[in-house]
Amino acid sequence: MNAQTLRLVIQLGFGLAGLGAVAVIAPPYGPTLGLFLVVVGLWLGRRVFRRTARLEESKADLRQRLEKGKADLRRRLDEGP
Repeated sequence: MNAQTLRLVIQLGFGLAGLGAVAVIAPPYGPTLGLFLVVVGLWLGRRVFRRTARLEESKADLRQRLEKGKADLRRRLDEGP
């Protein structure tokens, strides 16, 4: 399992746990716990990715993000105001 897949699994797991907390636990504790779990999952996923990713994986991830950003910018500019 490469670093990007591991990051996705961690973030999805914490996201689903947060959603479950919002659905099961009564307000105001459920939404608070859900938000906390989502934020921790995003942070932990990024932290694990930075530790386990090899240089090639990090470069590929940055290239992928750059290309996605360029494509989004082109699409927005083509749509116009």
